Amino acid sequence: MAVKEQDSRLAAVRESWRRTLDGIPTLIGRLAYLASLRTGEASSYQHYGIAQRLGEAGTDEMLGECHVEIFRAWLNLSLSQQKQEVGRYLFEGEGDGTSTLGAWIALEPWSGWVPRNSRDVERELYRGDMTVVLELLRREAAVDRRDPDQ
Repeated sequence: MAVKEQDSRLAAVRESWRRTLDGIPTLIGRLAYLASLRTGEASSYQHYGIAQRLGEAGTDEMLGECHVEIFRAWLNLSLSQQKQEVGRYLFEGEGDGTSTLGAWIALEPWSGWVPRNSRDVERELYRGDMTVVLELLRREAAVDRRDPDQ
């Protein structure tokens, strides 16, 4: 396959993928989705539709890069913006946002959404920001600190 044709194919897949991600209204939702595409001990990214066009290695590379890009965009938000994003994610969807918030505080599912290629300082910043954001939301929603399953 010619390099130009391969570059064109990659650009088309990236554009289609960008539209898919744009359909998820929050950055934290995009992080959750991207993290859900990792599988196995190697935490490689898998997506059937993309793999049909780029192969497994190309899919892993593209989604890994996208995950880091979204993660860094999240880190560049102010705490206020992050709080708003998490609030939208938890409270504007289906289900009981207060219960979900309690579970997030107790179980920390968001801690597994960090891209494998992120730096230690980015991971620490993410954990610190999420801790503050969740505490602010907890106080607003008057969620008890204890484990919601107890």
